[in-house]
Amino acid sequence: MIQCLFKSCTFRGAKLGVGIEQKGKGRFEKCEFYDNISGVVVRNQGDPYILDCTFHDNGLGIIAIQNGWGIFENCFISNNSSHGIIVQSDGNPMIRKCTIKNSGGTGIVINEGGSGNFDGNKMVDNAQGTWAISADAKNVLYVDNVPEKPTHNIQ
Repeated sequence: MIQCLFKSCTFRGAKLGVGIEQKGKGRFEKCEFYDNISGVVVRNQGDPYILDCTFHDNGLGIIAIQNGWGIFENCFISNNSSHGIIVQSDGNPMIRKCTIKNSGGTGIVINEGGSGNFDGNKMVDNAQGTWAISADAKNVLYVDNVPEKPTHNIQ
């Protein structure tokens, strides 16, 4: 399997900043995703490692759906017009030490069978709250996350 490294890249002005699927891997370091409908969409066993990247001014920051995995670490996710992160349909990412702020929607939405590991994240000033975890989410682990204003919609 081919492993690609994207370092200090800019993904701007597209429907998808980057789509990772079909067991795709890849490592993204210090990249910027902005002015896209979605910064990154991970699905169909896509499993990237995304480190120190910035997602801003997109419609949605990060989407993990349809068995999309991946590790997102030390990323800055801000000023997206909808949600910062959405996980559904058996998406199962690890989101670690990220800042999610100023989303027009919720910081992190987990529904429709989504799951994941959320560890040590900071969530600040998201218009519709910090978390929205629906009753049909499964196996969600969240530890040591710091909301500036604790607002949760957990069903």
